[in-house]
Amino acid sequence: MKNSVYSVEEIKLCTESCSKTFPQCLEMDLDEIIDFLLKHGVLKLYIDCKKCHNKLKLNRKQLNFKCYARYSHQKKKRKQCTFFQSAKTGSFFYKSKIDLVTHFQMIALFLFKRGPRQRFIEEKYGIAQDSIVKSYLLYRDIFIYINEKFETKLGGNGKVVELKEAQFGNCRVRKDGNRYPSFCWAIGGVERGSNNCFFTKIEMRNCECLLAIIKKLILPGTTIISDCWKLYNCTNKSDFQKLSFESDIKLIHPKTKDDLSIVEESWADVRSVVMGKGCRPNHLTGYLAEYLFKRRYLDLNERMHHFFIAVAELYEPR
Repeated sequence: MKNSVYSVEEIKLCTESCSKTFPQCLEMDLDEIIDFLLKHGVLKLYIDCKKCHNKLKLNRKQLNFKCYARYSHQKKKRKQCTFFQSAKTGSFFYKSKIDLVTHFQMIALFLFKRGPRQRFIEEKYGIAQDSIVKSYLLYRDIFIYINEKFETKLGGNGKVVELKEAQFGNCRVRKDGNRYPSFCWAIGGVERGSNNCFFTKIEMRNCECLLAIIKKLILPGTTIISDCWKLYNCTNKSDFQKLSFESDIKLIHPKTKDDLSIVEESWADVRSVVMGKGCRPNHLTGYLAEYLFKRRYLDLNERMHHFFIAVAELYEPR
């Protein structure tokens, strides 16, 4: 996973100059989309020929690189280089069978429009359901990368963090007619007075898992209000007593429903992202990352920019 190739000043300048509204994204033609992708490093304008090392320029109409250089061969005969490469090679769009304009508009719909979106995309573009689902999984992988990149610890001296768990999933009916429960759990923390938060899937509902999350994502000196202490039977555990003593973290039980109102509102917003019949346990991390990305970039016009900055970092065109 390579580091960002952009400085803070370059990203700020690029954000200001390429801010796109939702209608503008849907109206962009192929040339405008190519310019946008070149500007963000998703595609390359020039590459070196792998055979003769000649510098090749992107053919914008056919989205490829082709070398026409002629060179000397045996018996003074001149031959033409036959090197050819798609402009999508190695990029985010490399294995996609969806044309570039449609794919770009799908990403815009995913970033701007609240769900459900799948049926709308099926009817508007005539794309198969499986292709849409696979594309969504790729988009959420980008969100996971962005979330890991910008992950910061919450709280600090005098700060209060609300901590609460939530359950996702349902009972699925299989071909044999029996119901099989498919549930998973996640825990979220929100810092009062700021937009700082985290939402992460938990593999086991026990004290050890909760302790690891607190150490990783919450700063010393924080006051944590949660109803998890009783659920996980944590208050009498020596590890939690040691954590409170060494890190000066105060573990407090909620006295009223209002004590956890902020994190509960955030969980309600998360559930609006996990639409319909819920999600599979192995997809939950992607849904949580999608919510965190959209919460981080409340200005809708910035989402396309930051999404494609991350795409360029993860998928470097060859």
